Amino acid sequence: MMTIINRSRWWFCAWASLILLAACAPGTDSPALPTGTPVAIVKALATIGPTATLSEADRLATQQASQPTVAATPTRTPTATPYIGVFLGEAQAVLDAPDPIRTLEAPIGQPAVQIVCPYAPDDAVFGAAWRNQPRLVDTLRCPIQISYGFEGIIQIFQNGVMYFRADTNEVWAIAPGARGQTGQHWYVTQFPFLSTEPIAPAGGGRVPTGAIGSVWVGVPEIRLALGFATTEERPAAVNLQRFDRGALFLDVNQAQVFALLVTGDAYGPFPK
Repeated sequence: MMTIINRSRWWFCAWASLILLAACAPGTDSPALPTGTPVAIVKALATIGPTATLSEADRLATQQASQPTVAATPTRTPTATPYIGVFLGEAQAVLDAPDPIRTLEAPIGQPAVQIVCPYAPDDAVFGAAWRNQPRLVDTLRCPIQISYGFEGIIQIFQNGVMYFRADTNEVWAIAPGARGQTGQHWYVTQFPFLSTEPIAPAGGGRVPTGAIGSVWVGVPEIRLALGFATTEERPAAVNLQRFDRGALFLDVNQAQVFALLVTGDAYGPFPK
């Protein structure tokens, strides 16, 4: 009996001890953390690789592809064009001539400059009155051919004169400057025929016709500068000598010389 009682007491003490130990254990209010498989965080890094070097063909193709588109300009139908202030004239055969030495006017304090001209100005034809203007002489520079002559047509206007050469279809219009001032000139070639019949004369003048009238009506600047004609057309003998920057133009019948520059300026008339 004692043995049985002692075992019961032992189990009782053991059970009581477990209760006391549970009661003395420290408490916590934090909930238990769930356990599970950890999630891996993957960060993708963008890697910029080196740019491939373009070949020469690829580079040219890229440039051409990036060029802006340019609208095509329609082609204009060619028409007769007046060459204002540019003396062309018919080139003559080049003959042997002495090489005169000219001295150009130099700025103040600068030495004079000498140049050798292939031809000399034809003073026997054009006289020397035009040489009285050193600036004009220096502007014309050297003659580029000997002088030559042709038979033309002249018509006098209120403020100038026009000449026509039929075999080469050339027209010169000259408006001298008033009181010694610089005038103007125009040179026109290969022009179309234009009628002047609708134009009524004014101020006692007359309307030019033919080749001279075609240029007169076709180039408004000439019509405005020269006004109306005052005479009929008549034959005229003309001599020309071309220079580097213009020409000497002699009206033999009127015995007067003009210096016509490529700039469109006209000097004269000078007496022969």
